[in-house]
Amino acid sequence: MDEIIQTVLRTLAERPRDQGGYSWTSGEELQAATHLFPPEINDAVAILEESGLVEVMRYLGTAPFRFGGVSITSRGRYEWQRTSSESIGESREVRGAPEQVMAVRPPTPVGSPFGFTDIDWESVADARSRTNEVRIVLGHQFKSHYFDSEQLNKNVQHMFQKALEDYSTRPGAI
Repeated sequence: MDEIIQTVLRTLAERPRDQGGYSWTSGEELQAATHLFPPEINDAVAILEESGLVEVMRYLGTAPFRFGGVSITSRGRYEWQRTSSESIGESREVRGAPEQVMAVRPPTPVGSPFGFTDIDWESVADARSRTNEVRIVLGHQFKSHYFDSEQLNKNVQHMFQKALEDYSTRPGAI
């Protein structure tokens, strides 16, 4: 699966972008460029989308593909550039990409000194799929000689609530 994901990401990264910075590619175009089967492309695109490396456009009539168009994001271009320029030991170049396993998860968030487990990533993916919610995470010591944790939480909650209310009054707010 890693090779399939890498092939799809490479193909998307090599496509020319329009003036808006997008390079929308259909499932048929991906299949012609990669010679992969539709289920392989669907799986790779789903994983890349969950990782924030591609944007997907969905509409009816795209079978056997589960998307109408896919475009690489700036994070995807960065990941492709990073993995294709990294060398692990004596990795050799194959069609512009080193033979290595590509990381499909974004880097562990700053502030998480313990790293994320698979369960943590599932929770993040689940939360990201609920686009009608705003999630705010605040990390701090529960007890401190320098601040009152309860008051800090109340202040931060109040500031974000005010920001959301201000945003909601603007024309075009989602």
